[in-house]
Amino acid sequence: MRIPYLHSFLEFISHNSFFGIPLDIIAHLFVGAFIAIFFINRTKNYLITFSFILFIALTKEYYDQNVMTNTLQENIKDIVVTLMPLLLLYLIHQLRFNRQIR
Repeated sequence: MRIPYLHSFLEFISHNSFFGIPLDIIAHLFVGAFIAIFFINRTKNYLITFSFILFIALTKEYYDQNVMTNTLQENIKDIVVTLMPLLLLYLIHQLRFNRQIR
């Protein structure tokens, strides 16, 4: 299924870079960070947030696999990069929690 303008937007992102960093990576980081912050503030549950982001990333990569010419390695990289902001927030939360106990 093709969504109008989405394919050309994703093509633009996948073929351009910003100061040598692919826009694809930057977009995955920002979207992952936005979803992570939004859901952590709403649910206060990292596992639910992780599951939701993973579901969204897998769905998006499934769409890319059918519409674009992504390889399996590119799809895995995109999923990992999308999850990185949540993992960073979790580590920061754990470090703060451990300092408060001492």
